Amino acid sequence: MPRSQPHPSALFSLVPKNIRSQSVLEHPDNQPFLSYQKDGRLALDIGHIRSKAGHNTLAILGRGDVDICIPGSTISKTQCSFEINPDTDVVMFFDRSHGRTSQVWGETCFPFEFGRPRKVVVQRGLNTIVGMGGRGQDQVLFELQWHNSPDKTMERIRERITAPVLYEENPRFARTIDEANTILPSAMETRIHTPRSQQPKLRYAKIGNKLGAGQYGEVFKAVDVDSGILMAVKILHRKASPVSSVWKNVKREIEILSRISHPNIIGYISSNGWDSGGDVEILMELSKGNLASLIRQGYCVPLEELATTLFHDTLQAIDFLATEKIIHRDIKPENILFLPPGSQYTFQLGDFGLSNYQMSAKTMTGTPLYMAPEVFADKTQTSKIDVWSLYITMLWTLDVGGYRKASNYFASHQAAVDFAVCQAPSFPTLREMAETDPEHRASAAQLLVKYFDGQGLSTPRAQVPPMTSHARRISEGRTTQAPGMMAARPRTRGAIHRMKAMALRRHRRSGKNRPEGTMGDEDLVRVAA
Repeated sequence: MPRSQPHPSALFSLVPKNIRSQSVLEHPDNQPFLSYQKDGRLALDIGHIRSKAGHNTLAILGRGDVDICIPGSTISKTQCSFEINPDTDVVMFFDRSHGRTSQVWGETCFPFEFGRPRKVVVQRGLNTIVGMGGRGQDQVLFELQWHNSPDKTMERIRERITAPVLYEENPRFARTIDEANTILPSAMETRIHTPRSQQPKLRYAKIGNKLGAGQYGEVFKAVDVDSGILMAVKILHRKASPVSSVWKNVKREIEILSRISHPNIIGYISSNGWDSGGDVEILMELSKGNLASLIRQGYCVPLEELATTLFHDTLQAIDFLATEKIIHRDIKPENILFLPPGSQYTFQLGDFGLSNYQMSAKTMTGTPLYMAPEVFADKTQTSKIDVWSLYITMLWTLDVGGYRKASNYFASHQAAVDFAVCQAPSFPTLREMAETDPEHRASAAQLLVKYFDGQGLSTPRAQVPPMTSHARRISEGRTTQAPGMMAARPRTRGAIHRMKAMALRRHRRSGKNRPEGTMGDEDLVRVAA
């Protein structure tokens, strides 16, 4: 007997749209899927009964040994399936028929096309009708009745993994397999990286409300309908930004991101509209948020562990950019993005609108609080200005010396520099970054060698010079520390020990001993003295 309402674990229901699909509901093998919708229509619930194909498959439809039986000679034994993209928790509809006789329709629709994989995203408001059978692919038609918004549906799918629901068993099958996908391959193909002219135009659909908006445009969460990959889409309104410098920065960002690739730099996917005279769309990898929002809203690991990961990931990004002769020039918490943790967070540099090539960088752009001293001195700039910006970001993240509050009251850039330099003896791990003279400031490559034994280096190891001794410069009177240096506080010294331990643990997980040059207890003794 059908349920009086959809099963609470069902993600969506298939409502018949023609006589042939209505007869599918009458098939005796499909009775466990039946329920009445709120409007009184009878439908097939999807998501509460375990598929014989495994946990990433919601249901297989066809006339053979499948989850939902659709009789008829024009239907393949395995006609189609609803599956979960395990990387993004998006539901996708696959055409599994030999004759390619499955299709999607709806008010907002991205049908199967030649040259594209036979799979598309389905969600509320997108590809809302599925059809199958015959030359017209429409002998059996179902409307997808979703029980939640796209974001809420993805959240429920994640809950199925972290807190598995009690799936019902399909009476047709004696359970003899485990949770692994054993019948259907996952078939989650990635986009082939060929010249843009050889690729079909990327198709996407927006998900939910705007992620943000500014003077010149908006940012939306979106999904690639052909792969299920989540993206951030920047839509820039040309009429709202007639100033040429704005478009110059935008084009610079795209030019840089389109030619580089690194796990700690936000990924560029595509862009459209440059020659149209209208809005421009820029498609980027989707991050969870930025460092500033993460610190404000809370994080799920100890702060020292978070800081160590941030330090390592951002150093790798800066070092990679340095090998490409690129300076970011605006590293700050708002421009460091993060991906949600598996075992730990991953941080990525974003917003390359102010980036420049090292040979031509001499202008004053960026966020003043995070700018290196040489920027204000109108000196030639190198990637070491990014090292200084990371130093200030680390002070802000760890709130060394109450930096977050103090940063609201600096009367000038020089006051900000003086305060930052005064914090260096309180945190020896960062002191080589705090040199106001870039000649004496450590490079990202040198810091990676010293604290992480070179893990993640892009600069060839043989080309990394030894780090200048901080103690020797003190004795020679060549330090650039401001007067009135603060003594290391007990609370800060505890953070030093913990950050050091985190770095060592990360390194030991790689199967190596203590990195050469890693801060040891003897360093702490010297600081305390």
